Amino acid sequence: MSVIHAPVCVTHAFTAAHELQVVSLVNTDEIRTLYTYNRWANRRLLRAAQRLPWPDFIRDLRSSHGSVRGTLAHIIWAEWLWTWRWRRESPKQVFATEDFHDWATLESR
Repeated sequence: MSVIHAPVCVTHAFTAAHELQVVSLVNTDEIRTLYTYNRWANRRLLRAAQRLPWPDFIRDLRSSHGSVRGTLAHIIWAEWLWTWRWRRESPKQVFATEDFHDWATLESR
């Protein structure tokens, strides 16, 4: 079992000699399981959203991200951003809802 050393997945512990030690909480098998689940859940969410007529999908619902499309665009952007942050980079790009002009664009991300 290999261990991923990422700042978001660690805690600190003290050894018997009271030395600070970094302890990993997540291994690669767990990360793979989480990514597999995430892909499954995202496909299921997209399939459910595709049942909406396009005008309803893009209609402003006066919610945090405007429309269902806006919410999905936010989810896609946030996952993309966190993937980069795991690589110790923090891009400034934000995905615009309007960039997702059809189902194929949403599916490709």
